[in-house]
Amino acid sequence: MNRILVLEGRKPSPSALGDILEFNGYSVFKAENPENVVSLIQGQTYSLLIAEYAVGDGAGMDVIPMVRATPNGAQLKILLLTFKELDETELGHLLCHDVLYLRKPFLPNVLVRKIETLLS
Repeated sequence: MNRILVLEGRKPSPSALGDILEFNGYSVFKAENPENVVSLIQGQTYSLLIAEYAVGDGAGMDVIPMVRATPNGAQLKILLLTFKELDETELGHLLCHDVLYLRKPFLPNVLVRKIETLLS
């Protein structure tokens, strides 16, 4: 079973994202902040990290280089969710770190198809 680590922007939150993923057969694990993501991936293997662009005091984009610097995070697939239209610098940052993104709002089936494509 695919293990997905989720870093969402609001806390505590009932997670519609987590519910969608679990309904579609994924094991979902939640991180509270970017530092927690790094800690979790150092101890476990995940198939995918889904992070929201805006997380707490910092940006979800801040977690990307932190994850890539860890042994388990170097090859981890990352999907960034955002309402924001990304500029060229931000898109370059994502490309440099091999990160895909999905603009909000999106339908649940669009998210699931994107994940299936990433994990295939």
